[in-house]
Amino acid sequence: MRVCQVISLFIIARSLEDFAYAKDYSILRMKEGEETEHNINSFKERHDKEVQLFKEKSVKRIIEAHGSYFSEIVDYENWDGAMKFLNSNRKAVFDFLTKKG
Repeated sequence: MRVCQVISLFIIARSLEDFAYAKDYSILRMKEGEETEHNINSFKERHDKEVQLFKEKSVKRIIEAHGSYFSEIVDYENWDGAMKFLNSNRKAVFDFLTKKG
Protein backbone atom coordinates (compact mmCIF):
# COMPACT_ATOMS: atom_id res chain seq x y z
CA MET A 1 0.00 0.00 0.00
CA ARG A 2 2.82 2.41 0.83
CA VAL A 3 4.48 1.82 -2.52
CA CYS A 4 1.20 2.71 -4.22
CA GLN A 5 1.06 5.93 -2.21
CA VAL A 6 4.64 6.78 -3.11
CA ILE A 7 4.16 6.12 -6.81
CA SER A 8 0.89 8.07 -6.86
CA LEU A 9 2.52 11.05 -5.21
CA PHE A 10 5.48 10.82 -7.58
CA ILE A 11 3.16 10.90 -10.60
CA ILE A 12 1.31 13.90 -9.18
CA ALA A 13 4.58 15.72 -8.48
CA ARG A 14 5.74 15.01 -12.03
CA SER A 15 2.49 16.33 -13.45
CA LEU A 16 3.05 19.55 -11.50
CA GLU A 17 6.30 19.94 -13.42
CA ASP A 18 4.20 19.92 -16.60
CA PHE A 19 1.87 22.51 -15.07
CA ALA A 20 4.89 24.73 -14.38
CA TYR A 21 6.13 24.35 -17.94
CA ALA A 22 2.68 25.18 -19.30
CA LYS A 23 2.50 28.27 -17.10
CA ASP A 24 5.90 29.52 -18.23
CA TYR A 25 5.08 28.85 -21.86
CA SER A 26 1.73 30.61 -21.60
CA ILE A 27 3.34 33.65 -19.97
CA LEU A 28 5.96 33.77 -22.71
CA ARG A 29 3.25 33.66 -25.37
CA MET A 30 1.27 36.35 -23.57
CA LYS A 31 4.31 38.61 -23.47
CA GLU A 32 5.01 37.96 -27.15
CA GLY A 33 1.38 38.84 -27.82
CA GLU A 34 1.89 42.05 -25.88
CA GLU A 35 -0.66 41.25 -23.20
CA THR A 36 -0.88 43.75 -20.38
CA GLU A 37 0.93 43.12 -17.10
CA HIS A 38 -2.49 43.10 -15.45
CA ASN A 39 -3.65 40.21 -17.66
CA ILE A 40 -0.41 38.33 -17.16
CA ASN A 41 -0.60 38.75 -13.40
CA SER A 42 -4.25 37.67 -13.41
CA PHE A 43 -3.29 34.55 -15.35
CA LYS A 44 -0.48 33.78 -12.89
CA GLU A 45 -2.83 34.17 -9.94
CA ARG A 46 -5.52 31.94 -11.48
CA HIS A 47 -2.94 29.34 -12.43
CA ASP A 48 -1.42 29.29 -8.94
CA LYS A 49 -4.87 28.86 -7.39
CA GLU A 50 -5.64 25.97 -9.76
CA VAL A 51 -2.35 24.27 -8.89
CA GLN A 52 -3.03 24.66 -5.17
CA LEU A 53 -6.51 23.19 -5.61
CA PHE A 54 -5.05 20.29 -7.63
CA LYS A 55 -2.56 19.55 -4.84
CA GLU A 56 -5.24 19.63 -2.14
CA LYS A 57 -7.68 17.46 -4.10
CA SER A 58 -5.01 14.96 -5.07
CA VAL A 59 -3.90 14.35 -1.50
CA LYS A 60 -7.49 14.24 -0.30
CA ARG A 61 -8.39 11.62 -2.91
CA ILE A 62 -5.41 9.45 -2.03
CA ILE A 63 -6.38 9.58 1.63
CA GLU A 64 -10.05 8.86 0.88
CA ALA A 65 -9.11 5.93 -1.34
CA HIS A 66 -7.73 4.11 1.70
CA GLY A 67 -11.05 4.13 3.52
CA SER A 68 -11.30 3.86 7.28
CA TYR A 69 -9.77 0.37 7.41
CA PHE A 70 -6.41 1.44 5.97
CA SER A 71 -6.43 5.04 7.22
CA GLU A 72 -3.75 4.31 9.81
CA ILE A 73 -1.15 3.66 7.10
CA VAL A 74 -1.50 7.16 5.64
CA ASP A 75 1.26 9.23 7.21
CA TYR A 76 0.21 12.66 5.91
CA GLU A 77 -2.79 14.95 5.90
CA ASN A 78 -1.83 17.65 3.40
CA TRP A 79 0.43 18.45 0.46
CA ASP A 80 3.47 19.41 2.54
CA GLY A 81 3.20 16.23 4.58
CA ALA A 82 2.74 14.19 1.42
CA MET A 83 5.88 15.67 -0.11
CA LYS A 84 7.84 14.89 3.08
CA PHE A 85 6.52 11.32 2.87
CA LEU A 86 7.51 11.12 -0.80
CA ASN A 87 10.97 12.50 -0.08
CA SER A 88 11.55 10.02 2.73
CA ASN A 89 10.56 7.19 0.36
CA ARG A 90 12.43 8.28 -2.76
CA LYS A 91 14.40 5.02 -2.81
CA ALA A 92 11.11 3.18 -3.40
CA VAL A 93 10.41 5.46 -6.39
CA PHE A 94 13.90 4.88 -7.77
CA ASP A 95 13.58 1.12 -7.30
CA PHE A 96 10.17 1.10 -8.98
CA LEU A 97 11.35 3.19 -11.93
CA THR A 98 14.54 1.22 -12.49
CA LYS A 99 13.08 -2.26 -12.02
CA LYS A 100 13.57 -4.35 -15.10
CA GLY A 101 10.43 -6.22 -15.96
